Formats: sequence, C-alpha cells, structure tokens
Amino acid sequence: MWNEIVVFLHNVKNEIMVILLIFRVLDADVPHGIFFVM
Repeated sequence: MWNEIVVFLHNVKNEIMVILLIFRVLDADVPHGIFFVM
C-alpha cells in the first residue's frame, strides 16, 4: 500500500510543482491549487 502511494506521489510531484509555480506567478491561492489537484 505504501509503495503504491510513494510511486503515485513520485509520478505527480512534477505536475504539482509546475501547478504551484503557476499559481505563485499568477498570485493565486496556492492551497486552493493543491486542493484542485487532489
């Protein structure tokens, strides 16, 4: 179970970083972006 979670987080980490960067550039709400990803 934990292995699947680690693999999932590893696969989406780059996408999350890009989205957070976009939200920071746009001065948007970062937590809202995190919930949007989830």
